[in-house]
Amino acid sequence: MAVGTPIVTIAQPFARQTTLNVTAKTLIKAGPGYVEAVIVNTTNSAAGGVYDSATTGGTAAANQIAPIANAVAVGQIKVQAYFKSGLVVDPGTGGKVVVTFQ
Repeated sequence: MAVGTPIVTIAQPFARQTTLNVTAKTLIKAGPGYVEAVIVNTTNSAAGGVYDSATTGGTAAANQIAPIANAVAVGQIKVQAYFKSGLVVDPGTGGKVVVTFQ
């Protein structure tokens, strides 16, 4: 390293976590955090979503962070958003997803 070159440290307040095989509306994390992505492993037959909610019963259009469309293709949905109350993911009927978050 050259003299005078600053060292940059990036603080990461939370460790990255993954929840596998989400097949029903699930509270993934209580409290604030950051959702990175949802990986669709099995296509759904009804729409779902990613919500900023403290409970599975508290999900609504007003607190939806990202939709999971009906018959969404297998693959990654980049969400990249902060949540305040909690992270609830609904994969939609018949869907199976993986969630990465902090």
